[in-house]
Formats: sequence, C-alpha cells, structure tokens
Amino acid sequence: MAASACSATETVTINDATIANATATAQRNAAGPTEPTPTVESTTAVATTDAAASDGNSATTTTPTPTPVASDDSDGTGTSNVADGRACSYAGVDSFGDMQIEIAFISPLPEQSDATVDYEVIARGGAVLASSTHFIEELQSGEAVRVTVDTVTDAPTGSDGASGITCRILEIEPLLFGFNAFEPQPGDSCTFAEVDSFGDIQVQIDVVSPLDDTAELAIDYALRGPDGVRFADDVTFTDSVGAGQLWSGAADTLTEFPDWVNESTFSCEILSIQEF
Repeated sequence: MAASACSATETVTINDATIANATATAQRNAAGPTEPTPTVESTTAVATTDAAASDGNSATTTTPTPTPVASDDSDGTGTSNVADGRACSYAGVDSFGDMQIEIAFISPLPEQSDATVDYEVIARGGAVLASSTHFIEELQSGEAVRVTVDTVTDAPTGSDGASGITCRILEIEPLLFGFNAFEPQPGDSCTFAEVDSFGDIQVQIDVVSPLDDTAELAIDYALRGPDGVRFADDVTFTDSVGAGQLWSGAADTLTEFPDWVNESTFSCEILSIQEF
C-alpha cells in the first residue's frame, strides 16, 4: 500500500485564506528575490543570539558546525597504535588460536578504583576483528600499566590473515561497585614465593583483617615489573578471619613472567582488602 502524502497531523484545509496566501506567494516569486539567497552546506547548524541588532532587537545568527575529521590510525601498516599516552599492539595467538594483544597506558583516573579498558582489534583493511572490555582491579591514579589481554577471538585464517593486525584503546573508565574496601596497613605484605611447574608465579600474602567482625576476606593485589609497572592483577579469597587477626596464605597468580620481567625486578602489592 502506498504511503499517504500527509499524516493525520499534517491535514491541509483548503479555504479562502489558503488561496490568498498561495496567490501572494506566487506574486512574490514572479517579482523575483530582492537579495541573493545564500547557499548553505549540509552541516549541523548551531543557533546563537547576538546581544542586540542595529535596530535594538535581538538577532539570531546560524553558524554551521564543522564536521570533525577522524584520524586514520587503522590502515594496517603497523602493528601498534599510540595515542594520548596509550599503546596497543598485536601479540600473536595463544595455543588455542585466540588473538592476544598488549595494552599499555598511564591511568587517567583521579583516584583508585576498579576500572574497565575498552579496545578494538583491527584488520589491515580496517575491519574490526574483535571489540571487548578488559577489567583491571583497583587501578591507581597515575599508575603505569602494561598487560597482555586474551581477546578470546580466533585470528583470521589464510596465509596473510594476521598480517597488519593492529589494535587501539577506546576508553578507560572507573567501575564503582560501592563495596567498602580498606587500604592495606604497613604490616600487610605480598611477596614472591616461587614459580610452579606450570611456569606460574606463586606469591605469599599476609594481612591483618581490618574488619570489626569475623568474616571472609577478598584481597586484591597487583603484580609489577621494573619501575613498578603493573603487568597483571588478581584477587585471593580467605576463609573466616577474626577482627584484627593475621591471615597468611599462598596465592597462585596463574600468570607467567612476561619477557620484560624477571624475579629480580618483580614485586607484588596489595591493593585493597574487603569483606567477601
């Protein structure tokens, strides 16, 4: 069925006034315009009101808003993109064939908070291969981060499928859960224990419960390399701990040393303690 030329709210009533208006319009058109009609490009317009026109009345001026030019940083000519102190590079595939990327940045958050990092993985031709979010425990203000992220997405197939893959960080935002987290006290510690048979780092954690009642604890911690750069983080959970009681335990980080970190440059930091 063809659409109606006018909707119910656009009904036109033909009467003497309508005919008179049409006649007047036709006469003006026959006489021609008194001033050239300006050509306006198809852009979004912003209306601004001047303080006063020459006749004392306010006048409104319409100014076209320029269309922003997006930077072309995904042409596939390299393997990393760096912008605004953020870097993202393609790091190959894991044993399951999933693409791995490395993201690095300086935290823009004004205060410590859990955070999310949104990213995209891009093919040489510009197609988005993966788009997801990486979660970071208790990201500190101004903290340097360099972590490997599993995109859980298969790499493109073909002889040159992985050639020219790049990636970029889209957004870093705080994630506020509203939990009552406590800062670690001077006696609390996280130290290197060993590397297990799977190559994973094992750490020793010692904390005194900051809670007023007996409770299970969730302890967030970060793994750091040279200059305190974070390369991983995790959380370990305890059994019931009394108020002011010391808890000691080992934690399997399920993380291997990256190639730029070794035992001599490694450190571990407790980030927060909260009731689980």
